[in-house]
Amino acid sequence: LLGTEPIAPESMVLQMASVRLPVSDTGLSARLFDDYRVQIPVSHDGTLLRISVAPYTHRADVDRLLEALATEMAGANAKRS
Repeated sequence: LLGTEPIAPESMVLQMASVRLPVSDTGLSARLFDDYRVQIPVSHDGTLLRISVAPYTHRADVDRLLEALATEMAGANAKRS
């Protein structure tokens, strides 16, 4: 979805993982919460997104995150163009 290189091999990804963002975006965490009600941390420099899936997380929650990220990344790409 993000088109970035993995930080760790897939065999090491379980309930929590960090992924690189294609561009630094320090406001992404706030927008994800304000616009989509998705609470997910982004590193202080805006380069990493930390995904953490708890036992109470539903597939619909993950789908909402993926849809929100796709929308936000499309908006970021449009701004760069």
